[in-house]
Amino acid sequence: RTHFVPMAAPMKRPRDDSWLSPYEDAPWKKKASDFCDRLSVDMKPDFQALVKEVADWKHLPEPSPSKKTKVMPTQNNGSAKATISPKDILFTMDSVTAVSPRGKWKLVMSKSGSFVMTLKDKCVVVEKNSVIRTVIVAHNNGREDYVAICINEPVQVGKSKYPIILFKFPRKSKQHLEWSTVKDEENDSYLSSLKDKVPLEALGTRWQGVPVERPSKEIFFTSDSKHAISCTVKANSGLLYPMKGGILYIGKPLLFLPRKDIEEIKAARGGSAIGQYFDLHVEHNDNLYEFSMINKREQQPIQDYVVKLASLRKKDARKSSAPDENANVEDDDDDDDD
Repeated sequence: RTHFVPMAAPMKRPRDDSWLSPYEDAPWKKKASDFCDRLSVDMKPDFQALVKEVADWKHLPEPSPSKKTKVMPTQNNGSAKATISPKDILFTMDSVTAVSPRGKWKLVMSKSGSFVMTLKDKCVVVEKNSVIRTVIVAHNNGREDYVAICINEPVQVGKSKYPIILFKFPRKSKQHLEWSTVKDEENDSYLSSLKDKVPLEALGTRWQGVPVERPSKEIFFTSDSKHAISCTVKANSGLLYPMKGGILYIGKPLLFLPRKDIEEIKAARGGSAIGQYFDLHVEHNDNLYEFSMINKREQQPIQDYVVKLASLRKKDARKSSAPDENANVEDDDDDDDD
């Protein structure tokens, strides 16, 4: 009689993972151990040495950027985290509406003049020296106002760059502005005077010495006594604000054309007596900007503005040439003495 005795299962040797002890928290530890078990005895030492060498790289110090490495400034990457010291905070706006870059941002203004805008994982930092002018205008509908902050270094949010930061202040909903303490020993009466202003004015006039542009009826007003002209740029509707210091366009693209760089303003298509609308061409720094679908009623107000702008340009030219003329006179006197 034959008996079949079941064979006992071979005893499995305990896994030796001592070579992985320095890497207890490594997420790849189990996979490395399993793979090592499948290798032959001769190959295991080489594999373990390779894993240790690669894993030890994480303990090396971070290499310092070389001179050729381009380090993007904080205000240009749109995602870097930045903070202002609590002692340097002038005021805070928890939810200010921005048209460009779009969103409801938290704005922290510093006493030194720089400010930080944050929205979820996005962050924009604008340094004090970057602000070259601010513009405060009202919408034609009378329900909202705008503050445009023009900067010399465009900030980048995502893939887009913004040379102008545009804030919108609805008149019905009051913007809350939280002020910090301005100590007397700082001896800055200008910062203290900002507290008496509404948020719109406090933001628009924050930088002492920076030009603040506003519409003026002495310079321009439309046929219905407004400050802005309704028009379109490439089928995108917007508002055109002719002002003493230049022309602001709120639309796509957002533009400010300084007076000193405007080369020519002329009526284009539709400039004749026939038709209800006409186009306006503005040459600025060798670039041509076309503003279309302007009502024919605004042709005379624009013509008056061009005359006033030309007069201001002549005054600018006389001021800039005055030192040169004086220098020439001095040179002539020196020649006579010789």
